[in-house]
Amino acid sequence: MTLRITPHRQLQLSQDYAQEHLSKSNTLQNQISSGERIHRPSEDPEGQRTILIQQQAIARLETEVASIGFARVYLNQANVELLDANQILVQAKSLALEARQSTEQVELDVIANELDGYLKTLDRIANASLNGRHLFAGAKNDAPPFTGIVDGPTQYHGSDRQGDVVLPTEADITAFVSGQETFSFVNSDNTSRVEIFETIRGLRDELRTREAYDAGEWGEKIDQRIDDLDQGSDHLLSVIGKQSVSLQQLDRLETRAEDLKLESQTLLTNTQSPDFASAIIQLQEEQNLLQYSLATVTRIFDLSVLDFLS
Repeated sequence: MTLRITPHRQLQLSQDYAQEHLSKSNTLQNQISSGERIHRPSEDPEGQRTILIQQQAIARLETEVASIGFARVYLNQANVELLDANQILVQAKSLALEARQSTEQVELDVIANELDGYLKTLDRIANASLNGRHLFAGAKNDAPPFTGIVDGPTQYHGSDRQGDVVLPTEADITAFVSGQETFSFVNSDNTSRVEIFETIRGLRDELRTREAYDAGEWGEKIDQRIDDLDQGSDHLLSVIGKQSVSLQQLDRLETRAEDLKLESQTLLTNTQSPDFASAIIQLQEEQNLLQYSLATVTRIFDLSVLDFLS
């Protein structure tokens, strides 16, 4: 017995083929116009998984780069301020050496007045802020950390805990140092903690009251102040060195984060974006097949009973 496909079945198959080619054509057109290969997870589950992973990685790396930039701005500014503070200590030491050789009270008063100006500058440096955050207040950086620098006694209102910037994938970076640790140090004998402001303030006051000391006592006091200024300068340079190392580390971390971000963006683009040349060729093929399917349907409708009888 000869089996024959009915016209109805032929029509049904032709419609199915036409619908399939039309659906593929629409998908390809959507990919070409939008520049995205995957619009629903069902189109490519593994590709969609890769896209989500890379999008999360890019967001994390962008947060890290922003945090690095935040820390760098404050570290750079703190570095500049501490360099200025160290220069003041060097100049204060020169004035102390000059005062060591002077015997005229008028000259000593002039030097004391100059030291008074240095203290006012140090007050500005120690309470320096950027964008409302004080550089030497540690974790509590929303208010000026120091009072009494010029006239004494000095009081520290900041935090002893460092102010760190949290990085998503790396160790935290200190952006706000404790002013108490920055502007004071343990003396070379490890017997007491010396405050830089008090050293200059004490030197100033001693110059104004030279007549209260005999020659030997005067010389010892000035020599001690000079030694403290030397140690204070060394301490500031040590802090500056640590900040410079942190800045170098930030540069390395930023370069690495940018490289990883570029890799993730490349993988995301390769996964998400269609191959335009291939998509255009496939679209043309699907449109040709669609036309063939529609032509077949038209052909079926041209058939009559006489065609079967013959």
